[in-house]
Amino acid sequence: MGRKEVYQLRPSSYTNLPESESVPLSTNDYATAPNFLQFGLYFSVPDDGDRTNVVNSLKISLEETLSQCRPLTGTLQSNGNGDYSIVTRKEDTVKFVIHWLDTSEDGGSHFPSYVHLEKNDFTSATIDDVTELWLEEIASGAASPSPDSSPLLLGIQANLIPGGLVLVIHYHHWALDFTGFASFVRQWGENSHALASGTPLPKLDPICLDRSLLNRHLKLAEHERVDAQPIPPDHPGYLPGPLLLFHLTKSKAEKLKSLATSEAGPRISTYDAFIALWWRLLSKHRAQTYEADIQRPATLFEVINIRNRVTPPLPERYMGNAVMLASSESQTEKLTIKEVIGDAPLSKLAAYIRSITDSVDSAFVYKTLDAIAPARQKNSLFSHLLKSYPPMTLKTTDWRAPNICDADFGFGKPAAFRHLFSTMSLTNIYIYPLRRASAAKEEVFEFAVPVEKVAVDRFLEDVQVKEWFEFRGVEVKG
Repeated sequence: MGRKEVYQLRPSSYTNLPESESVPLSTNDYATAPNFLQFGLYFSVPDDGDRTNVVNSLKISLEETLSQCRPLTGTLQSNGNGDYSIVTRKEDTVKFVIHWLDTSEDGGSHFPSYVHLEKNDFTSATIDDVTELWLEEIASGAASPSPDSSPLLLGIQANLIPGGLVLVIHYHHWALDFTGFASFVRQWGENSHALASGTPLPKLDPICLDRSLLNRHLKLAEHERVDAQPIPPDHPGYLPGPLLLFHLTKSKAEKLKSLATSEAGPRISTYDAFIALWWRLLSKHRAQTYEADIQRPATLFEVINIRNRVTPPLPERYMGNAVMLASSESQTEKLTIKEVIGDAPLSKLAAYIRSITDSVDSAFVYKTLDAIAPARQKNSLFSHLLKSYPPMTLKTTDWRAPNICDADFGFGKPAAFRHLFSTMSLTNIYIYPLRRASAAKEEVFEFAVPVEKVAVDRFLEDVQVKEWFEFRGVEVKG
């Protein structure tokens, strides 16, 4: 473990801020897990450069960003009726740690270099102990503190490694979804770039922080409230396994999109095409692993950004939760596992995925929020608890837009973005932002794909897996 410098940062304008402010969480905030997430941004920062200046720039620009995004300096507070608010006080701070992992007492470094991580596509499994990159006091995932314990919302550790920087940001999921988190990072990057170039700081429209736009529960009287349904137990049938990292080149993705498009069907996106293929491949191998009844309906969930799916639309940089789960369960037509595995043409699967995505419109959003709103126990509402579903279930989480790797901090853009998992789910496939990998001649789509340990060898030898995707290693050990 290297040397650490610890700072408690306030918004740059904190002397002019009110003593206290309280912002109720929106109804949609409660549709996510009440836990901490941690994401890592990997930058190339040469050892012979001014690394101290880089971290000082991060620190100063973060203070400016906290002035624009003040709720992130606060804590969650229970309102005593099952609801929660973000409370910010003038004295509140955000912990920012500079962790020097580039040298040790003997003059070397035990931590992997940036070059080594880049050659291994920044897979988390390349790092012996990924927790070295985390803030020590923030427990994540299932170990996250209860919302009733007044948890902080944000914490940051800048890790200097040989030849690079790993910027790890912890945040509470009730405060931000991924798109909101990416908006915060992009705002921070733009502030950092502006300070470095001597240009005016970019503005942030206050409406981006207005959680009332998705708030339905505060309109209800107490007699309209009901007890939330108990959280179902985890399904006992899951086998352990890792997340594997795969690449799909942009040119191959275009070929796949063409293959998955039917003249008689709807417009098909690249996303529809590659998720249709992943659904097929994973279902085929899981049916064999779990000896599944392939006549049963296949179940697919998608996490959908609803910012542009409500009327009026939310601002692009809305910093809260604006996500919904779309599901095959809501479709009139049900595909069987047998059809997903191979009986149905790929174009039918892609069109089916498109119909699931398109089912999330403004009416769907407000109907879902109105169903969530009456529940008294908001910390029991997490609608993504798919571990209670059988192992054939698949959920997609798409982190491509906005592309967080386009955030220019002045000293550079992130070369890669990774979820530094504390716990992982075998139901979820993660789509990382498009990037140019060092070993590729063109941009690649990246996928972290869950595969049961007993099926890994069989899966990697699958002819279709090898035809379309390049296996790049273990992303997270299972």
